[in-house]
Amino acid sequence: MRFCARLGLRPYTDTHIKTLHDPEEMMPPPSVKTGTHLALCVSTMRRTWQVKLALAQNVLASWPLRNYCTWYLADLNDHSTSQADHDELWLWLQEFCAVPMMLGHIRYFRVRGTNEFWHASVGKNTSHGLPAICGAPMGTTSVVNVDCDNIVSREWIRQALIKACDSDQFPAMVWWAGLNIGCTGRIQVPLAVFDKLGGYNEGLPPMGGQDVDLAMRARDIGKQWQKGKITNECTGYSVSNRQGGCNHGGSCEEKMRNVSPEFMSGYSAKKNWDTLNKMTLKTSKEDREAGRLIANEGKRRGLETDELCIVPRTGGRSWDNQGWGPVGRESCG
Repeated sequence: MRFCARLGLRPYTDTHIKTLHDPEEMMPPPSVKTGTHLALCVSTMRRTWQVKLALAQNVLASWPLRNYCTWYLADLNDHSTSQADHDELWLWLQEFCAVPMMLGHIRYFRVRGTNEFWHASVGKNTSHGLPAICGAPMGTTSVVNVDCDNIVSREWIRQALIKACDSDQFPAMVWWAGLNIGCTGRIQVPLAVFDKLGGYNEGLPPMGGQDVDLAMRARDIGKQWQKGKITNECTGYSVSNRQGGCNHGGSCEEKMRNVSPEFMSGYSAKKNWDTLNKMTLKTSKEDREAGRLIANEGKRRGLETDELCIVPRTGGRSWDNQGWGPVGRESCG
């Protein structure tokens, strides 16, 4: 786990486990208004091993606050070419996340049709569009991007709930955990503002800077935004982007390996990412200076998906996976 020895990930996980059923942990901060709900949006493509490491710990963090937040997981693997990766994630969810899925705390969606390459804005628009398309809980006020390799804490969820109540004052919240921590894409935007902006700009390069572009466009339409420090208490971590190794130097192997070859220069993944990031920031600045603040005008955002669900089997036991089973697909978008 990236940086876990230095930042001490284990104690947070142990605490989450010990307090899963603590009544005090189930209460939101006093300032959170009744009905406030967060949509925690995750999109992934051929990075199942990272999702498994991160989501298992994230659900431990969010479970006591499940009445105030929902995970939306968009699986952008091309089903026609990534059958093994699709099945690995789905089988893992059935085995380890059956109860959260059955109760709607995790909602899992697969892209419909073909999707050969990763584009961050397309992927994030897919997951961020799910709450509105598929019936979010009443009171859902903010969509929050959580990259598929990110690990969150219960305290961070509490802070995000507080900011959701302050949306009139701070419509865009960029959570910041420092350089090379891998959490700088954790941006929180009111659902109404996200829709007004047209979501993430799918006309930008496939990686780098799309979160900054979204926050700056929110600012330029007259909405303030705030940078929030993810402290140790709020836990900003990410799983290594180099499978089987540490993520020293901000390696980008995993996040770049599914990008179209036309954007790969033959240099290291990190250099390719840096190049795309500069291109994105340059294009974003030019668009904003020209007054082009609304993205994807006249176009569909994200990809069409189907939801896979888990329900109790008739006569099945409720305390282990033998009591649960998948049901058919539900069209979503």
